[in-house]
Amino acid sequence: MRKNNIRKAKTDEVDTFVIVKTFLMQNSLKFLTLKDLSYIELKELGGFRRKTVKQCTRLKIRLTSYLLNQVFLELQCFFKFGVHQKSVWALLKEAPTPIAIAYVHMTHLAHILETTSHGHFNRSEI
Repeated sequence: MRKNNIRKAKTDEVDTFVIVKTFLMQNSLKFLTLKDLSYIELKELGGFRRKTVKQCTRLKIRLTSYLLNQVFLELQCFFKFGVHQKSVWALLKEAPTPIAIAYVHMTHLAHILETTSHGHFNRSEI
């Protein structure tokens, strides 16, 4: 039908009518339902999430390598479960360098770590 009735330039109403008629005559014609559209949107959302998680992971790796290799070499020794904990970020927000941490009062340091780690780090462990 394509070879017989439709020209290469499909610009007028007659060509549009012939294209629609061709689609309607096919038995394998399938229309999308709202459920199909929901699945498509869900698939796109899943892909977006995967890309975002991958980007976040890359940024964490870059930040860790910069933080541990250039700024604060001793940090990884103190936090054996990893440096991506809320308590570590709270400590670095309060005192971003080793010298600043050295000048933080011990009770304040213990309070920061204990509250953000929900009691995991207490004064006896610091």
